[in-house]
Amino acid sequence: MKMFYRNSSIALFCVASAFAITFLAVNVQAIGVKHHFYMPKEGFVPDEETAIHIAIAVLVPVYGEATVHSEEPFVATLHKGIWTVSGTVPKITGYHGGVATVEIAKKDARIIRLIHGK
Repeated sequence: MKMFYRNSSIALFCVASAFAITFLAVNVQAIGVKHHFYMPKEGFVPDEETAIHIAIAVLVPVYGEATVHSEEPFVATLHKGIWTVSGTVPKITGYHGGVATVEIAKKDARIIRLIHGK
């Protein structure tokens, strides 16, 4: 019985702590305390070069450096705030397959989609 009481106390403490943290977070927002952050005027991905660098950084761990670099040069186009970065079909005799494509949000650099054609 003593063990049950000890575990119940811990559980009650955890629930009370979670409630207190949530209560404080909601009230801090309600009184207008702003979080400090920097948002560039042109977004975190302002140009084609930045979009391509981000795409390569995301692609290499997934597909490997050799595969990614075989699809250079990469081309980036911007449409409605989304950068679409695509590789170029390698000029290798007998190459059958597609290229990598990454969609990146201009505003916050969020990766929206990563695919590789077949």
